[in-house]
Amino acid sequence: MSKGTSVAGTCFSVSPTMAETLTDYKALSDWAVADEAKSYGDFGAQTQVIKFDTVCDGVTNKRMGAADYGTQTIELLFDSDNPAQEIIAVAAENRAPLSCRFALPLVPGNSTRDMFYYRAYVQQVKVSTGSANDTVDYIVTLEIDSAVLLDKATA
Repeated sequence: MSKGTSVAGTCFSVSPTMAETLTDYKALSDWAVADEAKSYGDFGAQTQVIKFDTVCDGVTNKRMGAADYGTQTIELLFDSDNPAQEIIAVAAENRAPLSCRFALPLVPGNSTRDMFYYRAYVQQVKVSTGSANDTVDYIVTLEIDSAVLLDKATA
């Protein structure tokens, strides 16, 4: 049987309160769910590659440099009354970080969900109006500024 998880049922939440550890994130009580998401994009760290050529042997050498925790683009349906979108807008205006939480769907046989937590800055917020057959979207680009922490589901 496959252990793959569908994205359907995944929820994204934000909090204006900062956290550092998994315990801190789990203790936050002011999470606001960003309802009606169309796409969450991907997230995760990427390490910069340092390349240099040595003249004697003509080889390109590589070393690992600084870690970049990544950028994530989230597409939501625009809702000016959604508390999460209000928190995102204030954070963008104030250039303040957010605590972010991704709750994956509950998998049969588990009593809790896998949860990802991280800190991010709102790099960009756009309202996309599209055409007559589109929805009005709220496109949020996050610059992740911490390691992504996983709180594993329990059976």
